[in-house]
Amino acid sequence: MLNRDIYQKDPSTRKLVNEGVASVNDEKTNQALSVLRYELESFVCDGQYEKGLEHILDVYLKNIEQAEQPAVWVSGFYGSGKSHLVKMLRALWVDSQFEDGATARGIANLPQGVGDYLKELSTQAKRHGGLHAASGTLGSSSRDKSVRMALLGILFKSVGLAELLMLGDYTPENRTGPAIWLRCVIAGKAPDVTLPADRVPVFYLPGVSRQDLRAIEDCPDLLKPLAELQYRGVIWSQANAKDWTIMAFLKSDQGGMGLDVAQDNDAKNAMQLALYQLLDEELELLKGSGGEHRLDGIAQRDRDRQSGCFASTNQDQRHRRLRRL
Repeated sequence: MLNRDIYQKDPSTRKLVNEGVASVNDEKTNQALSVLRYELESFVCDGQYEKGLEHILDVYLKNIEQAEQPAVWVSGFYGSGKSHLVKMLRALWVDSQFEDGATARGIANLPQGVGDYLKELSTQAKRHGGLHAASGTLGSSSRDKSVRMALLGILFKSVGLAELLMLGDYTPENRTGPAIWLRCVIAGKAPDVTLPADRVPVFYLPGVSRQDLRAIEDCPDLLKPLAELQYRGVIWSQANAKDWTIMAFLKSDQGGMGLDVAQDNDAKNAMQLALYQLLDEELELLKGSGGEHRLDGIAQRDRDRQSGCFASTNQDQRHRRLRRL
């Protein structure tokens, strides 16, 4: 007996289609689907792979009726199979389908426990509007803002929304770069980014006002490559053509939230400190049952931290504090 005879498949005649590296993405090209199929066919779901899938699915299903789901952190040393686990989970989660009708769950050889969890996931999906998954990479050089933008870009792409790009340091994997790079992307001349033909690109320009682009001759040199786009695109601004501010977005009933917000300094300071938490509140809760509630704020500072909170008031009687940081 030869060494090759002990293997189920002869390694000398079988090529690693993915070159031994799992690429986590949502690509639907023939090549990407061929690689995914190979990975599903060769997926050995035992040991930590089996335990990991069962744990993730179990936690999700136990919390499916809750307002929030716990996050999952997959950790391990380099080359331990983290990306492979996540990619297989993504395909099995939505039961990815191939042109010949084969499905991810039908192709992969799965343990009974994992299969049972996936069946329950599909059952729950019928009650909760279906299954959805999105995957991609954030990039190793991401900063705080570009991580958020990269994540939004992955989510937008997964549901067919606009392609989101941001002005900033050159990190193309995060759809972020300087003005000249953004202009090249629009022109289809950036080799590292290809815009889908069926989605409208959206540029996010942090710290740039409409006025900065309006007078091209006075426009900063670093922004000039984008100035001409204002005549070919649409700038998201207030109905009065002014740039959005936090206060304007909270108060405006034309494109904003239409809230009654106090305009004193405490409220202005608090809304900046509590902005992300405030945006997670139910709109009806912020407005109040009768629409007669006003949001005012208390900004607190001490030597260790800054915090802010908004309170809903009715006839100058504060009765509910919505959020403290």
